Amino acid sequence: MRYSKEEDLAIDVIAFLQRSGWNDIYSEVFFNGAPIDIVAVRTRPGIKEVLVCECKLAFNIHLLQQARRNSYAATYTMIATPHIRMNWDDAQLVKDILEWLNIGMLRVDGKFVLEYKSLPKGDANIQAILDVLRPEHKSFAKAGSNRGFWTPFKTLATDDQDTALHSSSKIMGQNIEAAINEIHKRVDEKRRAEKN
Repeated sequence: MRYSKEEDLAIDVIAFLQRSGWNDIYSEVFFNGAPIDIVAVRTRPGIKEVLVCECKLAFNIHLLQQARRNSYAATYTMIATPHIRMNWDDAQLVKDILEWLNIGMLRVDGKFVLEYKSLPKGDANIQAILDVLRPEHKSFAKAGSNRGFWTPFKTLATDDQDTALHSSSKIMGQNIEAAINEIHKRVDEKRRAEKN
């Protein structure tokens, strides 16, 4: 199957993950300075696991960099590309690189998925990703779409429009970085208040 868009590839990846028991799926989650295409959460007796997956139409170094950036905060780190034929030497080199980085790979061709599994990371800081997940990540943007993602500002504006208006008028004279820091601070305060 040929994919013309990342979001078409991501649809098949999400279907595969759901068939594999990952039923809590989030798309385009802004984390660590950039959106993650797919974040999947699975809870089994006594264990909560997080899988992050980056989707690209071609295997390249940029894809590996994206996946590696967030691997410290996930139980499993995956990349997904369309299935392409490789000679044995190329396939072995890709497999060796992925094993060295502890990144799994999904080679997708419609419903057929060839999976190279990564090892679970028991020391992963999954709470860092769990803390940023919102229900809006399930529906706001399609995985792989690159057409926007849910941000702390959108959280603030949606959860408390009065606070957003007050914040934006209060910080108008400040520079953009200070404004963003203020918004993140208010979102964090709101999250802490919701947890208590």
